[in-house]
Amino acid sequence: MAKPSNYEGPSIEIVLKDQKAEKEQTKAVVDDLLKTYVSGTKVAIFQKNEKTDGALSECVVEQMEARNYEV
Repeated sequence: MAKPSNYEGPSIEIVLKDQKAEKEQTKAVVDDLLKTYVSGTKVAIFQKNEKTDGALSECVVEQMEARNYEV
């Protein structure tokens, strides 16, 4: 599809996401952050509710459980 010759709006780019690859990338980033910045086995987190509120929070909690951190 071509842009009309008289179009003056913003450029639009469509980006397709691979959610499985994105999840693995997020996991690698979280794992690296935990290795780098958490030196002990006890951690504290702040949440609004008892449930995790998004994919990043879920990933962080999963990684903390996998490393046997005490929350």
